[in-house]
Amino acid sequence: MGRYLVRKVWISLIVALLIGVLFVSPGVIDSGVEALVYGPIVFIYAIPFIVLYGMPVSILSDFFVKKIAAMWLKVIISFLIHVGFGTIPFLLASLYFDGLREGIGLVGLGALLYWIVYLIFEVKSPITYLVTWPIATPAAFVTAAVIIVYFVQAIDNIGEPVIYKIPEDYRGVVKIYYNDEDAKPLKQQDKYFIAPINENGILRTSTPTPSGVYTYTFVNEEGEEVENHHNLLHFDNVLTSEFEYEQESESEITSFFVGTKAEAKKYYGENEQVYTADFRSEATYQFYVPQSFRGWAVVELGEELKITEQTPYSIYINNQGIGKFPLTWIDYQQQADKFFFVSSTGEQHQIMKDMIHEPMLYPDLFAVFVGTKEEYKKSKPFHYITYKEKLSQYKQ
Repeated sequence: MGRYLVRKVWISLIVALLIGVLFVSPGVIDSGVEALVYGPIVFIYAIPFIVLYGMPVSILSDFFVKKIAAMWLKVIISFLIHVGFGTIPFLLASLYFDGLREGIGLVGLGALLYWIVYLIFEVKSPITYLVTWPIATPAAFVTAAVIIVYFVQAIDNIGEPVIYKIPEDYRGVVKIYYNDEDAKPLKQQDKYFIAPINENGILRTSTPTPSGVYTYTFVNEEGEEVENHHNLLHFDNVLTSEFEYEQESESEITSFFVGTKAEAKKYYGENEQVYTADFRSEATYQFYVPQSFRGWAVVELGEELKITEQTPYSIYINNQGIGKFPLTWIDYQQQADKFFFVSSTGEQHQIMKDMIHEPMLYPDLFAVFVGTKEEYKKSKPFHYITYKEKLSQYKQ
């Protein structure tokens, strides 16, 4: 028994090391040897999961295949158990977490590596027969317990699911503004929140951002579901963000794109990604806006130039709502920088939180709405592609 468990521990450590190496390899190619520092970190974090869950799964596999005579069948069953049971918890977790594709891929890679290393050891020196009931029973218990815990969490967190009802002819960005105290709450139908999107792709609601899974349907003017649109549209990249300024939170925003695959590819292209700008408590940037300006202010980011390291940096917006900044980036963290109105005589006073809305950071633009809450709600959303196309036409 001791020899068997020692081998399993060695296999677990080898797999953790391989994961660390594979994880940092792309970084080493892109950034050089500095990325190697992350290898030991990944290795250390991988060990507990591999030893406490991967090893019991492998023991369970050995117990099932030890009496099978045909080697090809042993290989197939051990593969299914290692890779299948190894990724089940993450597959369950993906029911209620966004962005787990990378995590599932990493865990699946770990399970595959475990099976390959296990197979190499087993072919070289078979000891599968050493697994017994006293070892297999705790392994089965641990495997079952982990899967049950993840399954219960998945069921528990699947609450508050949402159905987005989208007009059948709508194409473009959809934005849902949750926690808007001036709007109505979402209605519920059975267990679902119903989120009706208007013809402009907008929904405002006082309901907090639901924690459950989302689905969608396309409806006609009478609100009836239109079945034949499901295969014609691309629906991807749900982004939920929250803007905080002066230590107070704005409504949370969920956004996604509806359109054909070609339209989605254009919107989600490498240079067309969008992020909600998070701000820092200590002002790194100060924005100066004409006193009379209301609307979307846009800062065009320029070339990477050497400018003074002294902060805060000053960014001036003209009467058309356009500003220039001589760097290719604006770096934000939580909370807020400072915004100022500038009068015709040059007097300055800070713009308060209720006049700053929805700051969005693009690879080459920064956009923020300046105006009252009523003006903001009546305005059209900022569309990056439309702005860039108009800018291109203007320059021509």
